[in-house]
Amino acid sequence: MAVSAKTEDEKLLLKLDWNIDDFHRAALTYQRSDGDKISNTTDAPATLKLSSQWFNRSEKMDSYALKLFSDWTNDFSTEIFATYQDRETGQNSLSTLPQVFIRV
Repeated sequence: MAVSAKTEDEKLLLKLDWNIDDFHRAALTYQRSDGDKISNTTDAPATLKLSSQWFNRSEKMDSYALKLFSDWTNDFSTEIFATYQDRETGQNSLSTLPQVFIRV
């Protein structure tokens, strides 16, 4: 099985700002990241890279942020924010064979 090192990375960022009135403002941000990186567990140049040592490292992330800005007086303002993040990571072998090491 011929495998080459490959990376895929997709990102999305959306931001919505809302001026509620002259004294209050809200901001909503959504971020999505979806990526895969195929690599080999051996990095040494004089090492045989067997098909059992290739794997796909994947990561998916969804992130949300909500901020509320309020100006109550000229000297007093507040900022309230909440965030949430959902992340999935994986590392899957590209081979059904067991990992093999040969040392000379």
